[in-house]
Amino acid sequence: MIGQQIINILNKDEEAMELLTTFNEACERQGLTPTEVEEARTTFITIMIARSPEAMEVMARDAYEGFRA
Repeated sequence: MIGQQIINILNKDEEAMELLTTFNEACERQGLTPTEVEEARTTFITIMIARSPEAMEVMARDAYEGFRA
């Protein structure tokens, strides 16, 4: 599954993991609702994917294969 591949890549990225900790702490400090956290997490993950060449390659390959099908 493409999503799990991306998560595995990001989980190996030390900086991404540090940023995730900071993100979670910020959400807690702000008192966000679970819905707000999920919406913010979607944006956060998108940014983390965009800054990871390996994750972007997986996404690009998946998109290419999807267009060819």
